[in-house]
Amino acid sequence: MSEIPKDPLKAILLELECHFTWNLLKEDIDLFEVEDTIGQQLEFLTTKSRLALYNLLAYVKHLKGQNKDALECLEEAEEIIQREHSDKEEVRSLVTWGNYAWVYYHMNQLEEAQKYTGKIGNVCKKLSSPSNYKLECPEIDCEKGWALLKFGGKYYQKAVTLNPDNSYIKVFLALKLQDVHAEAEGEKYVEEILDQISSQPYVLRYAAKFYRRKNSWNKALELLKKALEVTPTSSFLHHQMGLCYRAQMIQIKKATHNRPKGKDKLKVDELISSAIFHFKAAMERDSMFAFAYTDLANMYAEGGQYSNAEDIFWKALRLENITDDHKHQIHYHYGRFQEFHRKSENTAIHHYLEALKVKDRSPLRTKLTSALKKLATKRLCHNALDVQSLSALGFVYKLEGEKRQAAEYYEKAQKIDPENAEFLTALCDLRLSI
Repeated sequence: MSEIPKDPLKAILLELECHFTWNLLKEDIDLFEVEDTIGQQLEFLTTKSRLALYNLLAYVKHLKGQNKDALECLEEAEEIIQREHSDKEEVRSLVTWGNYAWVYYHMNQLEEAQKYTGKIGNVCKKLSSPSNYKLECPEIDCEKGWALLKFGGKYYQKAVTLNPDNSYIKVFLALKLQDVHAEAEGEKYVEEILDQISSQPYVLRYAAKFYRRKNSWNKALELLKKALEVTPTSSFLHHQMGLCYRAQMIQIKKATHNRPKGKDKLKVDELISSAIFHFKAAMERDSMFAFAYTDLANMYAEGGQYSNAEDIFWKALRLENITDDHKHQIHYHYGRFQEFHRKSENTAIHHYLEALKVKDRSPLRTKLTSALKKLATKRLCHNALDVQSLSALGFVYKLEGEKRQAAEYYEKAQKIDPENAEFLTALCDLRLSI
C-alpha cells in the first residue's frame, strides 16, 4: 500500500471550512467549562442546534487529546444529518466531514483523512463551487458563527441585535462587558435574563459566574444551587460553588489578618468544608478536571488536612492526556504546597522547575521565577554548594535571557557534579550564544 504524503494533504485540509480552520484557539476558553456547557445544552436545548453542538464538541474533545471521543461525536453528528437534514445531506455534512478529515490526520490515519477530503471535493465539484474544497453557503456560516460565539466573544453584540430573545447570547455579552469594565451595563442584561427564565442551567451558571466575579457570592450561590437542582451531576456547577465558598473564606481571613477567632474561625472552617465538598464533587464527576484537583488539594491544605492534599496532588500529577497549561498549573500549586505546608524545599524547587519546563510563558511565569530565585538564594546562603539551587538559578536566568549570570551558576553546579549531562549541555549552549 502506497504511503500518502502528509504535506499535500495538509494543504488541502487548510482549505476546508470546519472548526479546525476557523481560528478557534484553546487559549481563549476553558475546555472543561465549554465541554460541560455543551453537554448541558445537548440535554436541555431543542434539536435545532444539536448538529452544531456535536461538531463543536468533537473539536473540544480533540483539543483535550481525546480523538477517539471526537470521532464518536462526529458519528452522532452524522446520525442527526441523516435523520433531520436528509434534504440537504451533502451540504450539511461538509463541516462534519472536514472535522473527520482533520481528526484522522492528527491520528496519522491519512487514508481515512483523504477519504473525507475526497467526499468534500466531490460535493464542491457537483455544486460548481469556485473552490475545490470550499463551498459558500448559509448553513456553514451559521455553524461558524455559533463556534465563534463559544470561543471568541467578538460577535456577541451583533448576535444580541439579531437575536434579542436569546438569553444564552445575552449572558455571554454580560460577561464580556464585565471584562471591559462595563459591569453595570452587563448586569442589566443579567437581570433581564433572570426575569425571563426559570430553570435553564446553562444560562443560570453563567449568570452565577457574573455575580461571582462581582464578589456577590450569595447571589451566585443562589443561582448555582438552582441550576444544580436541574443538573446535579454537573462538575462545572460544583466547581463554581466551591470557588464561591473559597472566596468567602478568603474575605474573612483577610479581614482578620489571617487570624480568625470565635465566630469568624467557625465560619472559616464551615466554608472550607463546603468548598472541599463541592471541589471533590467536581473532581469525582469529571476525572480529567485538572483545576478541580488543584483547588481541592489546596483547600485540604487550607484546612490542615495535609495527607489528603498530598493524595489529591499525586492523583493530579498522574493525569494523562491533559494540556500543558494544566500540567504547568499542577506543578506550580504542588510546589507551593511543598514549600509552605510541607516545608520541603527540595521538592518545591523540583516542581517549580517542572512547571517552567512544561510551559515557560504563562500568567504564572513571574510568580514561578520569583519563587525559585527567592528559595534558591535563601538555600545558597546556608549552603553555597547546594547544586540543586545553583542549577535552578542557572535555568531561571537562562530563561530570562541573562546568559552570563546563567553560565556562572551552571559552571558552579557543574564543578560540583561534573558528569551531569544537563549542566554540560546548558553550559555549552550558553557559551556558544554569549
